[in-house]
Amino acid sequence: MDRYSREDDVTNALAVDLSSEIEAEKKNEEFTGNLKRQLAKLLVVCLKLTVPDEPSFEPLVAASAAGKFGDYQCNNAMGLWSIIKGKGTQFKGPPAVGLALVKSLPTSEMVESCSVARPGYINVVLSAKWMAKLIFPLPTLQNKYMLVILRSTIIGDMLARMLEYSKVEVLRRNHVDDWGTKFGMLIEYLFEKFPDTDSVIETDVVFDRCFTRHQKKKFDLDEDFKERAQQAVVRLQAQGGDPVYRKAWAKICEISRTEFAKVYQRLRVELEERYWLDEEKAQWMIYNTAAGQEQHLSTFFKKEGWLPGNEKTYPRVNHVGFGLVLGEDGKRFRTRATDVVRLVDLVDEAKTRSKLALIERGKDKEWTPEELDQTTEAVGYGAVNEFS
Repeated sequence: MDRYSREDDVTNALAVDLSSEIEAEKKNEEFTGNLKRQLAKLLVVCLKLTVPDEPSFEPLVAASAAGKFGDYQCNNAMGLWSIIKGKGTQFKGPPAVGLALVKSLPTSEMVESCSVARPGYINVVLSAKWMAKLIFPLPTLQNKYMLVILRSTIIGDMLARMLEYSKVEVLRRNHVDDWGTKFGMLIEYLFEKFPDTDSVIETDVVFDRCFTRHQKKKFDLDEDFKERAQQAVVRLQAQGGDPVYRKAWAKICEISRTEFAKVYQRLRVELEERYWLDEEKAQWMIYNTAAGQEQHLSTFFKKEGWLPGNEKTYPRVNHVGFGLVLGEDGKRFRTRATDVVRLVDLVDEAKTRSKLALIERGKDKEWTPEELDQTTEAVGYGAVNEFS
C-alpha cells in the first residue's frame, strides 16, 4: 500500500505526531496575504504528512496557465519523486505523490476541489463560497451629479478588480440610502414643479441642472417651504409611510438609479444592490468611504460585533479611506452646495477634451469615425479614472 493512503497506520501515526505543528499551520492559513501565499500554507501541511522524513519543502504554487483545469497549480510532486525514488519509497511515480498530497490537504473553505494530472501536477479549484464584499459609495439624487462620489467609486472598483484578479469572488455592492431632510426638500420641490408625479419623466428631473440647486436655495430662504420639507420627512418615515410621499420617493429613486447606471457604465464600473452580511453571508466586507468616517464606522462595527478580537477570524470588516475632494479654492466639495460640478458634466468634458486632443494630432484623418469615437471614450474616461 502506498504511503499516501490515509488508512495506513504509519500515516495516521505521523499525523498524530505532527498534529500540533499542523494545527499551527492551519491557523496561520486564516486568509492573510495573497491567495498564492494562503494556498501555500495549506500545502505545507500536505508536504509534512506525505514526506515527513525529508527536509521541509517550499510549496511550488503558480496560477494555472489553463484556467479550465483549475485556478492554481502545485508542482511539488515531480521534485519530491526525484528525491525519494531511490530511498525505498513505496510511491510508484509523481502521480502517486500528487495523490498523496491531495489526500493530505486540510479542509478549507478556500478550496473547492483538487485533481492530479500527469506527470503529477495538482490542479486546485478555489471555492465560490470564499468571497469578499466591497461596499461602494453612497449615491443619492442629491449627490448623483456631484464630483464628490467619483473618488470612492473608482477606488472601490479598483479594489474589486484586484481581488477578482486574485481569484476572490467579489460582490460589488452599492449602498443606496435616501431618507433624510434632503429628500424632504426634493419631494416638496417635485410637488411644486410637477403636481402630477405620474407624468414626471427622466428628462424632466435628471437633466434639469437647476433642480437640486433650486430646492436647496428655496429651503434656505423660504421658511414655509422649509417647514413643508421637514414635514415631508416625517410623513415619509412614519409607520407604514404616507403613500403619496412614498410614491414620490420611489419615483426619484428610480430616476436616480437610472442615471447612476449610465455614468457607471461609461466609466466601466460594475456593482449591484443587495443585502450583505445576513442574506449573502459575506466573509469579508470592505467599506470604501472618506477617511473622516473611519471612527464612526469603527464604532458602529464594534457595537455590532463585526470586529473580532483576532483579525484573522471571519466574518470581518475593513474600512478603506481616502482624502477629501477639494475645489480650486482648496476647500472641500459638499454635496449640498449649489455650484458643485456635476459628475456627468465631468465625464462629458473628459470625452470632449480627449476628442479635441486627438483631432489636433490628425487622428480624425487617419481613423474612421467609429475608431475615433472609441478611442476618445477610452482616453477620456480612462483619464477620469486615473486622476480621480
